[in-house]
Amino acid sequence: MGTTVISGGTDGLGRALAEHQLRAGETVVVIGRDAGKFETLAASAPGRAHFVQADLRLIAENDRVAAHIAERQPRIDTLFLAAADVVRGRTLTTEGIEHNLALYALSRHVLATALLPRLSAATRPVIINTAVPGAPRTAIHWDDLTLADAYSWRAANQQSRRANELSGLALTKAEPRLKYVLYNPLFVRSSLSGDLSPAHRALTRVLFRLAPTPEQALTPILALLAQPPAGRLSAYTKKKRLPLEVTPADHAEARRWTELTTRLRTGS
Repeated sequence: MGTTVISGGTDGLGRALAEHQLRAGETVVVIGRDAGKFETLAASAPGRAHFVQADLRLIAENDRVAAHIAERQPRIDTLFLAAADVVRGRTLTTEGIEHNLALYALSRHVLATALLPRLSAATRPVIINTAVPGAPRTAIHWDDLTLADAYSWRAANQQSRRANELSGLALTKAEPRLKYVLYNPLFVRSSLSGDLSPAHRALTRVLFRLAPTPEQALTPILALLAQPPAGRLSAYTKKKRLPLEVTPADHAEARRWTELTTRLRTGS
């Protein structure tokens, strides 16, 4: 049996995947904020369900978590990146990084990079990143990553999405056997984590009535895990594969993203 690591595995799609993998006999490591939400999962599979508590907005926390997992898991077959917390206003972490870039992109890149040796030990390693593919190529504000001069939630969202595409390019170059999937599940019922306004929260509750449950939305993801795409880097909206054109300029920007994240991690 294999090992699955899930960031954001106490709610939504992450939890649904954790429950499925545990039923299938897998070892599952969930990274999240609320250990209490993990108790029923832990009870369902003693010895195979593990929880690591962390604030994934922080680079130091991601490095700590990755080291903790790597010490205990010699091989990781699947890394599922789904940690989420909606913050619409411009907010900086205690490390001085804009919230969306920190949680939705930098965290995912740091975890995947630090765990790459354990993924490389698997026969068929897969990363599924719930970042929505298709951001503009110009989305990253290299000279103003905190968006101090031009903040909007849309700009922050697009910047983090583009960074995830660059991360996928960098990681699949570092490990050619890796299958990296940028995956958009569309709207799925969840716990509404974040600072949604009362109006947005009310609207979201209405939309939830039409949205699939996490268990229903998990089906296309399980199909991708059972039969990973042929290409190293791919993009999907649910079952539909999206065109993904990669140019030499994209690879150059991926190197720039990797260099940036290395400097941020080392403080150099």
